[in-house]
Amino acid sequence: MLGYYLFKIVMPEKTKRNIFIIAWTIISLSTLGRIAEGGNGYDKAEFISVCKKAAKDSADGVLIKKVDIDKFCNCAYEKMKDRKDIDLLKMKDRSSPVFNEVIMACFSETRLKDTPVSESEIIGLKLSATIDLINGPQGNRVKTYLSGKPYYFMLDNGASDVVINKKIANQLKSEKILVYNTPAETQEYELANGQSIVCKIAVIKELHIGKYIVTNIRVAVQQNNDTDLLLGKSFLEKFYSWSLINYNHALVLKK
Repeated sequence: MLGYYLFKIVMPEKTKRNIFIIAWTIISLSTLGRIAEGGNGYDKAEFISVCKKAAKDSADGVLIKKVDIDKFCNCAYEKMKDRKDIDLLKMKDRSSPVFNEVIMACFSETRLKDTPVSESEIIGLKLSATIDLINGPQGNRVKTYLSGKPYYFMLDNGASDVVINKKIANQLKSEKILVYNTPAETQEYELANGQSIVCKIAVIKELHIGKYIVTNIRVAVQQNNDTDLLLGKSFLEKFYSWSLINYNHALVLKK
């Protein structure tokens, strides 16, 4: 089951608050660009100009560090220009159309990746590979190789990062496959049951899966010895695309 463990990064409250305040400010101030043509429509040039200025001036420019602001403002304009059901006063309502179909949609479409991925991080001649999965009651497991030894990861697109336990981390470190970030880095994560835990962050130098060798993978190390291994977004998002074939339980990776 994808997302079974929901091992996701906990964003600091200040960062979350700043992002939403900025988004609110950008779109709200951009209403200055609304033209009086029957109360509908936006002047694009003015909308984009005010949107970009609001992003740069508000809350220490946090949003600029998270998204491509030019694309964000253009995205917001395109999604709002012909909509008569968008109520800007409901911007902070997380169940509203404007929050989900404008702010979050544009944030998702234009966000900057934390770590730019190089094509050289995926080694293999084929443009795509199909990997058989092991289907079980809790979801799909995938066989990988680290330092020539097989390791079985739960495939989990609800997990922000690849997750391993302390016992395996120590083994991989001794084999010089895993290195901890310097200076030491930790990250808080939220589990499906609402519990928060703190993990050490490391990098796996290379992981073999199917016909590919994938390098420089960010991993979260849980401080116990029996946690299931999770193959999360820090691995999946290295690929151009990935998908599941349900009828025969297979993972398709495209680079």
